[in-house]
Amino acid sequence: MRAIILDAGHGGNDPGTVTPGMTEKQANLETVLTIKHLLTELGLPVLLTRGDDTRPTYAARQAVPADALVYISVHFNMPGSYGLVYYQDGRPQSRALADVLATESGLSRVWSSRMSNHNGLYIDAVRVPAVMLEVAAIDAYPQDMAAARAYRVHVAQAVLRALIRWSPPLMTSA
Repeated sequence: MRAIILDAGHGGNDPGTVTPGMTEKQANLETVLTIKHLLTELGLPVLLTRGDDTRPTYAARQAVPADALVYISVHFNMPGSYGLVYYQDGRPQSRALADVLATESGLSRVWSSRMSNHNGLYIDAVRVPAVMLEVAAIDAYPQDMAAARAYRVHVAQAVLRALIRWSPPLMTSA
């Protein structure tokens, strides 16, 4: 079965955006591990670009198996901002996944990677449909452990629903 690639953005010496009590790299990793747990419980194959506090190179993040189903990079946005989903510019399957993921996540912004502050993102070089999910502003991540777990499960369920809507055969092969 084709693997789902999950990328926890930042890591290692790159904390991403920071708010008191939380770094983006930590929130990204915790969220990706929760998504992985939910998907693997259903028998879906998942590969991670990082499973600990390391920072893979962009080349390593982009090196995915040619037969991978999809690539989802998870990030949080700067404090006081909002969540959104970026898609690979000019890639209809990526755009379709971004639209479904935004709907399932309750987000209203779906932007081409070219609309980023960098006029492109590392997901552009991934050879399978790829999206970057900016879950929410980092200051929306709960500080209470139980609330943070419930928050991550909510995000993981939205990702699962989006994958099912985007690729219905996904569940028949699980």
